[in-house]
Amino acid sequence: MLARIAVFLILTVEATCAQTSQKQVDVVPDEKTAVRIAEAVLAARFGEDRLKTLLPLSASPSGRDVWIVSGGKPKEPPQLGGGMAVMIQKHTGCMSILEHMK
Repeated sequence: MLARIAVFLILTVEATCAQTSQKQVDVVPDEKTAVRIAEAVLAARFGEDRLKTLLPLSASPSGRDVWIVSGGKPKEPPQLGGGMAVMIQKHTGCMSILEHMK
């Protein structure tokens, strides 16, 4: 189910990026949207079990162009560094997945 959501979101972002408009509208306008996108992407990439160890996820703005969505540090198996984070561009929806944030 989450994989389908991830595919839908990616297609939506691509369609939005292809359209040009006079006014710049954020594809990812708020914290709730950023968290839902990150959940779908992390579940598709790392699996539901690993995602559950990071919950709850929270989003915070970094400047005016990027959301940083992060979760807690996984308790099992013990890992160096912090938990994962996803950086999402507000205007385009482009993402980067960072592992072991400090």
